[in-house]
Amino acid sequence: MALGAFLFAAVGPPIGAAVTLTALVASQGGMDKPALETAGGLVVLFFFSLLFAYPLGILPAAMTGTCAGWLRDRLRSPAAWLGIGGLGAALSVGWMTLARNAEQFESEAWIHALAGFVAGAACAWLLGRIRRRAAPGDTPAAPSPTGT
Repeated sequence: MALGAFLFAAVGPPIGAAVTLTALVASQGGMDKPALETAGGLVVLFFFSLLFAYPLGILPAAMTGTCAGWLRDRLRSPAAWLGIGGLGAALSVGWMTLARNAEQFESEAWIHALAGFVAGAACAWLLGRIRRRAAPGDTPAAPSPTGT
């Protein structure tokens, strides 16, 4: 459970920032400023967006990660990843509704939902790929001498 919260809190906000930046650029039809049209300008803008991604996204990411940590053994299928992504979207929209002015937020809700969904699904996939280690003292069951 703690691993899920830590993984989602560490990796989720940068993924959400990248999705948000991509959605904003795509919805605006590109950038107006020539300096931001280059790849270097977008990289600088991405790192600048991390200043906002962690304070705004760490709490819903950690909450989603805690829930995913409880379901860690079941995070092997795409349906499970998408389900955690849906939870991430709901928590992201809920948190941003509380954190910002509701009238201003209504036009941007889809961007935060998309960011939470993609970040939640990607982090769920990563968490499902991490293997559990055996606890100290746990030994695998010895095969029976009769072969059954």
